[in-house]
Amino acid sequence: MSIDIDGLDISGCTIDGVDVSEITIGGVSVWNAFKWLYTGDYNNYVKQLSVLDGSENWGHNPASNPVYALALSIDKSKIYSVDGNKVYEHTTEPYPIAGWTFTSTNGTIKSLAVSEDGNYVYCGSGSTTIDQINTSDGSSGWTDIKYYAGTVTELVVSGDMLYSARVSTIDIQPVIPDGSYSSVPNTTGTVVSFIVSSDRSRLYRGDAYGYVSEIILNSLGKWGSNGWKVRVSAIASISISEDGNYIYCGTGSRHLVQIDTSDGSIGWEYTGDYTAIVYGSTISPSGEHIYGCGKEVVKQNTSDSTVEWKSPSGTDILTIVS
Repeated sequence: MSIDIDGLDISGCTIDGVDVSEITIGGVSVWNAFKWLYTGDYNNYVKQLSVLDGSENWGHNPASNPVYALALSIDKSKIYSVDGNKVYEHTTEPYPIAGWTFTSTNGTIKSLAVSEDGNYVYCGSGSTTIDQINTSDGSSGWTDIKYYAGTVTELVVSGDMLYSARVSTIDIQPVIPDGSYSSVPNTTGTVVSFIVSSDRSRLYRGDAYGYVSEIILNSLGKWGSNGWKVRVSAIASISISEDGNYIYCGTGSRHLVQIDTSDGSIGWEYTGDYTAIVYGSTISPSGEHIYGCGKEVVKQNTSDSTVEWKSPSGTDILTIVS
């Protein structure tokens, strides 16, 4: 038996007398696993929105700077947000309660990623530095300073490897630094966004010139060879479906584009409703819906790009997680 809970309020539903909302997988409630969206915006706000209709459950502004990045704990009970050179921990339910604060000495933080065991948050800053933070108390783990120009604009953790983007390069290194690095060769221009498939066989990078490139990774999760490349429009964000069959690119021209990962062909290109750069997107566990953000959050069907709901327009929404 399978249950698609995307967009469905299952509280009170039972299977063999067991409340579905009480079922857990890996310690995470099936219902809580996809109940809320979280956005960070240019006006320093973090907001929690319902996946059902986009209504705001809570909003708070712990920051005095734009919220460029958000990340969730593995069980989704905590949210991590950036504020200049700081990272904040807050609870997600029933409302945000402040936890620890981490302060970096290495400039404005633009990216966050959580380790697969949930024990660490990694943050990338404007001085091409990556800091490891202990999620238990916000204390500093290790700091990796790369002595060359460029902001760490994107971080992805996959297994025992950490992927980071700066200028036109994607660096690959162990999550436990041992001094070893490798890089994905630069084939076009400045890396704006990238994503790694769940099986760590592929990396997809998007650049400021509008190219999306497939990178084939070897068994160690490092560069193996180049795959297909397609030009769309100036890339602002990339997300990937759980099965890895599609990636979704938000563009500077306010479009959201679906690309088939098997050959780089475009499935659909949506050109309506977004009134700003599509800074980010997140996909439902079922893969049936995608939630993109510009000056609003738009819920769309991944099968044909049709819109189910759109939140009110406001300031630029810089990041979205679920």
